[in-house]
Amino acid sequence: MFDGELEAFALSNAVPYEALHLRSEDDAPIIDFGSLEAFFEKRRKRSEIGKPKFSWQDGFYFYNQGSLGSCTGHAAAHAFMASNRHIRLHNGSVFEKRINPIGAWFKSKNWSTSGGQSVARMAAEVNEFGNTPVSRIGKDNIKPNKSIILAAAKDAALNQSGICFFAPTAENIIKFARSGIGTFIGNRLRVQGTDTNKDGLRIPKFGGTWAHATAFTDYVRIGDREYVFWLNSWGPIYKVADRHNTPEWGCWMDRNHLDRFLASASSFGNACAVFAE
Repeated sequence: MFDGELEAFALSNAVPYEALHLRSEDDAPIIDFGSLEAFFEKRRKRSEIGKPKFSWQDGFYFYNQGSLGSCTGHAAAHAFMASNRHIRLHNGSVFEKRINPIGAWFKSKNWSTSGGQSVARMAAEVNEFGNTPVSRIGKDNIKPNKSIILAAAKDAALNQSGICFFAPTAENIIKFARSGIGTFIGNRLRVQGTDTNKDGLRIPKFGGTWAHATAFTDYVRIGDREYVFWLNSWGPIYKVADRHNTPEWGCWMDRNHLDRFLASASSFGNACAVFAE
């Protein structure tokens, strides 16, 4: 059974493929957050009464993209799997969907593996084509196979992502993470490594630049401090253990980290929230 609150929100707010404007990132539609305050407030209250917030079960499927420029495909898949995982945590009745990011990304590139992809175009592909199950195309996310991916198109369509675009600000990222909805963005400030802070969480050390897409997948509150989990798919592996035994190529960001990390995100267009349909 689908999460009723999330279903109603997705049906009224998710942007269909036909409504996307793909000429440039700036053309992508943006959600009016005034209409979402009641939804976010209800999810905030739920997070405060101790409902489960995250689980790293099936962490093997947090893919590293390797040598390909497929960061948007991986970020979109990680956001989809996070949203699906949160539905299951809160309702206990949704099957865990293991997605290989290479399917939608390869198709979005018109079957090329050269270069990267925009957030808006990647969002359109997971909305139209869907997310390709590991059960159909295997676990290899480095050497895509067009014929195998096309043969799995019906299964991918069963895992389409409902999407909406929003301004990439710290407040918005936190609201979606607290509500159990995965998101992904593009940005320039690089996470160069990690430290462990006084709350026992692995936090980012920033340094240098990149042009890269990554996901936000989970939320915790410790005292009056809110953190969201940032999940990378490329670059350094941040293996320092923390209190939650988090995936090794990610870390937690508070509002200050997010403000710094997202300072360049608007130049990549809107962020994208991903709903597991």
